[in-house]
Amino acid sequence: RLQSEDRAHRIGQKDSVNVWYMVAKDTIEEQIVKVNKEKMETIEYFGVLSLVPASVAIVLAFVTRNTVFSLATACLVGVLVAGKGFMGFPNLLKSALGNTNFSWVLLLELFIGISIAFFQRTGAIHNFSQFVARRKMTRIRVQLISWFMGMFVYFSDYFSPLFVGSTMRALSDRFKISREKLAYICDSTSAPVSILVPITGWAVLVASLLIGMGSIHTPADAMMVFIMAIPFNIYSILAVLMVGLIAMNIIPDFGPMKRAEIRAVEQGKVLDDNAEPLMGEELTDIQPYPGIKTSLLWNFFFPVLIVVSFAIGSF
Repeated sequence: RLQSEDRAHRIGQKDSVNVWYMVAKDTIEEQIVKVNKEKMETIEYFGVLSLVPASVAIVLAFVTRNTVFSLATACLVGVLVAGKGFMGFPNLLKSALGNTNFSWVLLLELFIGISIAFFQRTGAIHNFSQFVARRKMTRIRVQLISWFMGMFVYFSDYFSPLFVGSTMRALSDRFKISREKLAYICDSTSAPVSILVPITGWAVLVASLLIGMGSIHTPADAMMVFIMAIPFNIYSILAVLMVGLIAMNIIPDFGPMKRAEIRAVEQGKVLDDNAEPLMGEELTDIQPYPGIKTSLLWNFFFPVLIVVSFAIGSF
């Protein structure tokens, strides 16, 4: 292959040179060749208009000093210039990212971030924290609320820890619960619960893997096997139960978790001095819009119920 390409691009080469590629089926190389072929077949020339997206990106980058926003706007302008309409933007993302599955994961993460930012900006999370704080709260009760919320928002192991963590962060900080403890509660009531419920993405994945193994041939049979195997999913069951037992102090904290809790209680440091939180400050530092009054029912519980209802109904 390399010798053929070298011959084809050699300086002074005047003869026609055919370069043949041998690509294995169902590999990433096959996807790359397919995408490149589609791009070559659909390429169009727009003359000076082709400079518009780049110009928009440069101007916006200087004006807003926001690279992501500038590039996203430039891509949107580009598909409009190409005559693809607004729906050309998701199609551009799909082709650029390589496959539909990866695109769906990216969009899922994007909309989860937007949802969390919405709850914070409207003051819904702040209102919920104030509502809970007016009750007779203790460290144990705050941890149990986090545990129950994680099990309630069970349909996505992406959405659950982000939502519960963002909602309970202010309360857990007030009661000097270490961020390590809160992260453990959120994480161990997201993926373990998702794999125990048959109406989640994990259930569909496991069912498809069962079909791929060849012993099961229909989706209905694969899902039935998944449901019957739930009582034998010992790790997930114990993981969820252990969160509740640790939250209630029936099982005491141990190891690094114990040291983190001692630091939080005695020194008031919910974060270690050398900690590097994975969630960006752009999301955690969002403040409620000043002067706006929101309803706990309509701005917090109702949107959450809509998300949960659509997640269940889509199955």
